[in-house]
This record gives sequence, structure tokens and C-alpha cells, in this order.
Amino acid sequence: MIYRLILFLCFILLSIDRIDLQKKTDLFFLRKRMWTVLYFLVLIFVKIYALPRTDVTVSGLSSGGAMTAQLHLVYSSTISGSGVLAGPPYYCAEDDTVKAARCLFGPAGSIPIEKLLDYLKKCVSAGTADPISNLVNDPVYIYSGLNDPIVSHEVAKLNGKIFESFNTSIKTNYEMRATHGFATNDFGASCDILDVEYYINNWYVQNENVLNIVNLFGVVRLIWLMIC
Repeated sequence: MIYRLILFLCFILLSIDRIDLQKKTDLFFLRKRMWTVLYFLVLIFVKIYALPRTDVTVSGLSSGGAMTAQLHLVYSSTISGSGVLAGPPYYCAEDDTVKAARCLFGPAGSIPIEKLLDYLKKCVSAGTADPISNLVNDPVYIYSGLNDPIVSHEVAKLNGKIFESFNTSIKTNYEMRATHGFATNDFGASCDILDVEYYINNWYVQNENVLNIVNLFGVVRLIWLMIC
């Protein structure tokens, strides 16, 4: 719809010089207004094509981070963005309770990333997971505190390697000297002390990062719904 409007305006603008108007000022203001509308439509057109595929994103902390990675990778037809906060990577335990400990404490080198990726691809082939092509350019935010005693910092960073292999658009935060928890700007326990009750630590505006990186819809999608 928008590209048709753009083509129509271009045609009018190219034709307007041939119109014999008696008042030159009218012609000037008409052209100015139409160029303004054209620029606005082009901006909307570009923004719409940069939007994620769906209105659904997911984010979570710790075990919720593991759930987030699982949901995004497996249900990528529905989910088009994720925020993985201090969580272990997809299929880390490989359905084995003995291996589950490595998902928390590592070492990261004991987790076979290629094997986990192969498993996801087998699920796609079997029809139990959505096509991995959906993941291309999906926004993903991955966070892990340097002093995390619950989920090893290096283990959590493996999420980045997994999502990178599918050409997602990743932003990472691995530099904070924080413990395990959801980092905030002005609420919660001290950043370097584990808050075992709420897992909230006063350090940084984590929620703004997640919302800005993952939830990319906002005003542009609202405009799109209004004009279409």
C-alpha cells in the first residue's frame, strides 16, 4: 500500500511542473507539502521493513533465561526477539540430569556447542522446531555478570555463540562486575552481593536495555496500523 502511495506522489511531483498555475506561490507550497508527505512515507516504508517478524518477544533471568533461549530457538515462527539474562544455553543438559551441573558451573568447554546446534537442526528436520531461517536478523540481548556464582559467566556467554550461528542481531553485556540477578539503576541489593530473595541488584538499567533491544515495535507499528 505504502509503495503505491510513494509511486503516485512521485508521478504527481514529476508532472506538477507541467501544470500552468497562475499563482506561483500556490505551486511552491503544493510542491513543498507533497515532498514532505513523500519523505514521511519513505521513512515509514523503511521502518516497517526493519520491524521484527511478529509482535512476540520473550526475556527471562536465570532459569527464565534458559527458557527464553529455548522458546526463541524452537518457536522462531512466533517469537522474533529475546533477552537472555544470566541463563545457560539451549539444550545444555541434553536430557541428562548428571550433565545439568555443567549448565550452572561449567566448565564452558565441557558443553558441546556444535552438538547442541545439530540437535536443534534435527528437531527442525523432524518438524518439532521451527525453521532456523526465521532467526536471521532477530534482535537478541544477552547478559551475564562477571561475578555470577550461580550460572558461570563463561557458560552464559555460550548463548552468544549459539545465536550468532543463526545470524541474529546480537547485543551483549558481559562487562558488569555484578553477581547473579536482574541489574537495576536504583533498586535492590548491592551489585556485588547475591540477593537470594529477589535476585535484584542495584547497578544498571537492565530493563531499558532489554526493552530497547528486543521490543522494537512502538510508534512505527502504530502508525502502520493507523494508515493501513
